[in-house]
Amino acid sequence: MKLGKTLIVTGLLFSSVLGSVNVNNITAMAAEVPAGGASVTPPAGGASVTPPAGGASVTPPAGGASVTPPAGGASVTPPAGGASVTPPAGGASVTPPAGGASVTPPTGGASVTPSVNEDQKVTVKFKSKNNKEKFETVVVHAPKDSHIITSSGFKLPKGYRLAQKKNQFDIQNGSVEVLIEKIPSRGGHGGRASQRIRVSFFDQNGDEVGFKQLNGKDGISTTIEAPAGYSLVNSSDATIKFDKKGNKDIKINVTKNKPTPVMSEGIVTTNSGEYFHLYTIEGKDITNRGLSGDSKWYTDQYATINGEKMYRVATNEWVKATDVYK
Repeated sequence: MKLGKTLIVTGLLFSSVLGSVNVNNITAMAAEVPAGGASVTPPAGGASVTPPAGGASVTPPAGGASVTPPAGGASVTPPAGGASVTPPAGGASVTPPAGGASVTPPTGGASVTPSVNEDQKVTVKFKSKNNKEKFETVVVHAPKDSHIITSSGFKLPKGYRLAQKKNQFDIQNGSVEVLIEKIPSRGGHGGRASQRIRVSFFDQNGDEVGFKQLNGKDGISTTIEAPAGYSLVNSSDATIKFDKKGNKDIKINVTKNKPTPVMSEGIVTTNSGEYFHLYTIEGKDITNRGLSGDSKWYTDQYATINGEKMYRVATNEWVKATDVYK
């Protein structure tokens, strides 16, 4: 306390010139700023305390008054009561005041412990399509101001998947409802054997006009349809049943659907040329007959055969509309 003693002596010297001086006041002034950096116990009543120059720690006032930090970079314990704290210039860490007051970060780049914002708790309720299964609810956390939660924020019950093609759910009254469905088992149907069947379709000429590849489990039945433009000769062939015999090929007879002719009488004349092909109503080319060029023919019907308009010039003999003019 060398400075203290010096101040007292100086005060006494001045007292001879200026009059009487209260020694107690001089002593109190000296106690405010020790030169040796010792700790200072603040006055009772909440008065401000000027920190020591030597960087010693300062115990804050009990009344919640502000504290100016030490210049030497020592740590500051925040006042009780939530007053603001100006951080040390030396970059020491600052613990934020209790009560939520703001903290100015240190200029030296030291870390500041931030205040924590509370998240909201969201209850996730799972519901199956048939509404028969019961599931345990799951409580997850979401940002306080968020109105939605994504599927990545919670775990689905084992063996289930989302039943809808969406991954965002609206938070309503602190909860969300998620529709789920059971994941199909790869070995379904009670572990029945799998079978592959190839169904080939043949027309009345013995030509393959299409095929279908089917897969199913033993004991399961499915139905099929003939290729477009064809009909099954036997309607019972529409039902295919899978069995334990393994993979197999099935041949089914079909007949081509006949076009519906439209009545239209008149005379058609073939274009110039040697001859023109004739076709059946099923669309098959007649190879042993044809129409000569520049010849006239009576027609009573036309129809769309193989996607083309044709005129009938004889029983089940048709000529393309592009080969004649009317």
